[in-house]
Amino acid sequence: MSPTTSPRDLALLLLLAAIWGSSYTLIKLALPTVPPVTVTAGRMIVAAAVMLVVLRLRGERLPSRLRDWAPYLVTGIIGNALPFTLINWGETRIDAGLAAILTGVMPLGTMLLAHVFISDERFTLRKGAGVAAGFAGLVVLVGADALAGLGAQVLAQLAVVGAALCYSASTVYARGLSRLSPTVMTAATMVTASAASVPVALVAEAPWRLEPGVIAIAAIIVLGVGATAAGMLIFFVLVRSAGATLTALVNYLVPVMGVAWGWLVLAETPSLRALAALALILSGIAAINRRPRAARPPSP
Repeated sequence: MSPTTSPRDLALLLLLAAIWGSSYTLIKLALPTVPPVTVTAGRMIVAAAVMLVVLRLRGERLPSRLRDWAPYLVTGIIGNALPFTLINWGETRIDAGLAAILTGVMPLGTMLLAHVFISDERFTLRKGAGVAAGFAGLVVLVGADALAGLGAQVLAQLAVVGAALCYSASTVYARGLSRLSPTVMTAATMVTASAASVPVALVAEAPWRLEPGVIAIAAIIVLGVGATAAGMLIFFVLVRSAGATLTALVNYLVPVMGVAWGWLVLAETPSLRALAALALILSGIAAINRRPRAARPPSP
């Protein structure tokens, strides 16, 4: 049965975009004194600790059998540890605007993978038009001049695109796990992501030698609690109720929410370009969310 989108789903989509919209700024605050893999490991540890407390308060438990951890290993590595590290590393070499555009391939990848692996999320021209409108809005928001650096740092750009495709695969995979508790999924995913990222950070970056600033530490904690723990919990709830394709459009809303944060916190006036981009992105979401009309029965 195809997932239906309710006003609650759309509200969760906006909330998730607002939470994830703050992550790029927080990452930029952490990177000057903490290297990329350690940032990933730090936010994973914080998120795992938070979710284990939430799990305990809800009276739920992590899987007890080793074989039951396989799905969480996939979502932990493919959906979190690997893409977070790739984006962190990529952002040290390319501009944030170009990175935002490159991650825009995520909804397209999700739509194509969903067509192959999810029976009730087949590709339609309406969905294709919706994704295209969202991507156009992203380019309008960031500015086509951000593409001027395309090809200058090929490895960094491929890292960001690879991260986006990891998100696509993880989103489609999570749709197939919709029978599982979102709280258990989030907690177990954070545990496996921590187990995967911490050893790499220890070997590659020797974090015990670092001298992180107070701002960097605070940024990593906020990243772990908000963008990672709370964000992934909302993500799993949304994938189950609204479907993979619509949930993937959060990637187009995240930069818009970044502009909104600037308006709310810094009193920055949104430009006409930002408003035009928002209109395009919302039209894309509306196109994907719109249900086809039921065919009328033939008249006697």
